[in-house]
Amino acid sequence: MFELILTLRKLEHDNGFVLHVIHIAGTRMIASGIDGLSRGDTSEGIMAGENILSFVPLHLTASERCAKLLAWILDWYGMDAELLKPKGWFTRGHDGNEKFIWMPAPAAAEVAVEQLCIARHKRPTSSHLFVVPRLMTAYWRKQLGKLADCMFTVPVGVPWWPTHMFEPITLAFILPLNRFSPWSFKRSKLVGTLERELRSVWQSVPERSGFILRKFCERSRALETMPKGVVWKMLQATPKRSIPDSVPGKRRRISVGET
Repeated sequence: MFELILTLRKLEHDNGFVLHVIHIAGTRMIASGIDGLSRGDTSEGIMAGENILSFVPLHLTASERCAKLLAWILDWYGMDAELLKPKGWFTRGHDGNEKFIWMPAPAAAEVAVEQLCIARHKRPTSSHLFVVPRLMTAYWRKQLGKLADCMFTVPVGVPWWPTHMFEPITLAFILPLNRFSPWSFKRSKLVGTLERELRSVWQSVPERSGFILRKFCERSRALETMPKGVVWKMLQATPKRSIPDSVPGKRRRISVGET
């Protein structure tokens, strides 16, 4: 493995190109016919005459690959949401008090995430939904995870993202900052409930996911008009725990009404 990596690096250096090594689903390898070459199978994928570039959709957005996806998103995120084009990442996406959908191709996701970070700092009152197939994740996933209030995966096999898409989709919510502490939805009870409910429906009743996501969006928007005490209670990450008696050097916290 070391000799292989060293050879590839030498090729990059000597010929002046950049080689991107990415992880793809095993089902894509099988469909492309590459996996079957070792077994002498010449009847599938590229060996059957299909273009190899059709199995490397790094330049296609999720909605370009499956038209049903955008309709599903608008159904629960809201028809008033605006789907940004690449030019809009640098201009329109930085406007305030708006609701945007960012849907870049995997090859451009790194640039889109950088602009999304700038937009969040410039206009903290805007709401953003980031949607991208899970390809080239090493270039954008870490930064997106730090920025997003909630990030989850839509598996293949659901009606709006069928199995021949091979890789699942990553969806990330970047919600407006709250007026009160804890300011952000990240690691809140509201987000934890959403993630728990989604995990339970993907395999059994995926159609119910739209209802769960719509309810989450409505509750997050409703917090803007709620008093401070209600906001804190809904977003509290974990309840405070009393220090047990067995911890040396610590005083025991007495609850109200305890004798």
